[in-house]
Amino acid sequence: VFLCIVLAIVFINTKSVVPMILAILLMCICLKHSGSKLFLILLISFSFFLFYKAEKYDKDLSNIYVEEKYVVKEVKESYLIVKAKEKYIVYLDDTSIYKPGNVVKIKGVYKTIEKDLDIDIFEFSKYLSHKRIYYKIDINEISIIDFKQSISSSIVHFLTNKLENESYDMTKMLLFNDKYSNIDNYTNLIEINAVHLFVVSGFHISFIFSLIQLFFKKHKKFGVIFSVFLTGLYVYILNFAIGALRAYLTKILLIIFKKKINSLDAVSISGIIILLIEPQNVFMYSFIMSYLITFVIVLSNKLLSKYNKFIQTFLISLICFFTMIPLQLQLNNTLNFISIFSNVFFGYAVIVIFLLCIIGLPLSL
Repeated sequence: VFLCIVLAIVFINTKSVVPMILAILLMCICLKHSGSKLFLILLISFSFFLFYKAEKYDKDLSNIYVEEKYVVKEVKESYLIVKAKEKYIVYLDDTSIYKPGNVVKIKGVYKTIEKDLDIDIFEFSKYLSHKRIYYKIDINEISIIDFKQSISSSIVHFLTNKLENESYDMTKMLLFNDKYSNIDNYTNLIEINAVHLFVVSGFHISFIFSLIQLFFKKHKKFGVIFSVFLTGLYVYILNFAIGALRAYLTKILLIIFKKKINSLDAVSISGIIILLIEPQNVFMYSFIMSYLITFVIVLSNKLLSKYNKFIQTFLISLICFFTMIPLQLQLNNTLNFISIFSNVFFGYAVIVIFLLCIIGLPLSL
């Protein structure tokens, strides 16, 4: 069902016949091997997502002068993503003084976003439209007038404001996915293809679940309830990052349905929930990488279960590396074969640092 929904969203947004053909083949195979019930579920799911939150924007804002306040949502090297009622992109020569949460006053003109802008090797305008960003603002004047701190940012500030510089940078990056705390370190991690080790992912969420339940092993029911609450709060603080949200939903589903569904079913259902929240997530690299890697790991675990843990980890790392080659080339235009080994060896070291950061937070308060 998850695959059929993905194909429906890709078809309605790209108008390519390939996902439609694949969806029809999938339905025919299911009809032959699983009967009409699953076929009808697939057909209804496919049809529903053809119309559900379909990408459209009817307002024509081209060449309209604007003087308005916006909240900065994202900061990149050459542009900002800002939001009032809708989201817009603003190109700047220097974005170093801006942070997410800044309230800026902009005087400028709305312009349509040209296709094939010379940013990376993919069509940037299409990427922006998948994030529901349809216009840029050609600025005449921009100034920071306030800082709007979200509840999640306030919690992070409360937990980290007494940490020393190096501990502060590491904790904010490793525990809270804050690349802005030390952008140079973050850039270096991208260059060596190790940034994924320092991003809170499904593995970290599962680790926290297990850690809490181990701590309350004599009170299992309370441990489960507390782990659901605490990791839910953590996912909120992470602004519902797709990798973390996927892992959290998967854990919740496995707890609720216990032995009625397997890991593959739970991961698929979590994907459907995330696509119900925002269908355009299917085009986000975080969504693609998170689910692609998760499915590869779940399937590989079954095939490689006869090997010892170390060999199993290395082989899964190797499979994941080759699976991710197309995306790595599109994102970085480079391949780093050292990451095959770094995933195995550095992964354990990062978990130790992750655990030390968790322990260090309450001690610093």
